[in-house]
Amino acid sequence: MHNNVEAPVAGTEQKTSPLALALEVLKPDAPLVAVTVLTVFATVITTLAFPLAIGDLFDVIRQYLGSMASAVQPQAAPTTPWGSLMQTAAEVQIAAAASPQAFRSILLRLSVCLVLSATGNAAVAFLAPTLGERFGVRMRKRLMEETLSKSQSFFDASSKGDLVARLTLDVATLQTTVADFIGQRGVRSMLEVACSLAIM
Repeated sequence: MHNNVEAPVAGTEQKTSPLALALEVLKPDAPLVAVTVLTVFATVITTLAFPLAIGDLFDVIRQYLGSMASAVQPQAAPTTPWGSLMQTAAEVQIAAAASPQAFRSILLRLSVCLVLSATGNAAVAFLAPTLGERFGVRMRKRLMEETLSKSQSFFDASSKGDLVARLTLDVATLQTTVADFIGQRGVRSMLEVACSLAIM
């Protein structure tokens, strides 16, 4: 009888670490995880491409303003923020008129970056919670099967509230963690840091 009690305990300890268990539960959704990570990567790239396009826009303005300094310079420097803004708008207009093709190209890049970034964010906002939900369903099923396989003495010795909490609150927390890590916080943050360093 002593051996029968020790065998399951040894088997339970030998099973898997929490990370290995999480990966095992996520394994059936590996294609969806890959699509989500690729979408996050594409979104990060298009988001970081936006300031590069803005920089190119300023380069075009600076280049053409340098060649037309006499035409652009006002008679007196503006004394109010509104005056400065109007002067800047006039300068941008002159630069755009001087180089319409370059402006169109950069504005097209900015538009594409904005659309792709917004679309990617929307896709990740859908895919990551979907992954979390599927993970939660599978984890609850696994926990339920594990719990129902226990003997009556296990239920007599266990707190009913603790068992219910493990099946509801604990799994919900894990579900949110998985969705956040794969979606907006974990993977995205790592990719943003790596891509920003590469761009710099």
